[in-house]
Amino acid sequence: MTIRILLADDSQQYRSVIRTMLDREPDMMVVAEASDGPAALQQARAQTLDLVLMDVDMPQMDGIEVTRRLLAEQPAPRVLALSLHPDAQFVQAMVEAGAMGYVLKDDPFPDLLSAIREVVAGRTYFSSGLRQQQDPC
Repeated sequence: MTIRILLADDSQQYRSVIRTMLDREPDMMVVAEASDGPAALQQARAQTLDLVLMDVDMPQMDGIEVTRRLLAEQPAPRVLALSLHPDAQFVQAMVEAGAMGYVLKDDPFPDLLSAIREVVAGRTYFSSGLRQQQDPC
């Protein structure tokens, strides 16, 4: 089975690098890309997907809202958050929106591959570099 992926990230350079690396994997194929929230929704509606790699911070509509709307419309694709933000509030917001995992953009590429495979299999995956919520007391 080939994992069909939508890569949603506002950085064209980052998308290009990740796409090239993912397309080298025999069981993965990036079938669409999006550079902002509305485009991510449009592409997700137009494709048969197994996974959406969703940047948390995108223009026009952030990845949290895109995830919420996408999964309300079609629960089939899994969502894996992709972010520079290691803070717990972003992780919590993405999970509440329906994401099954959260990976940091600076994680090693093999970790991203593991995360994709885990999430597509229906399991959760969270980067080891995530910060714990700080208690204000």
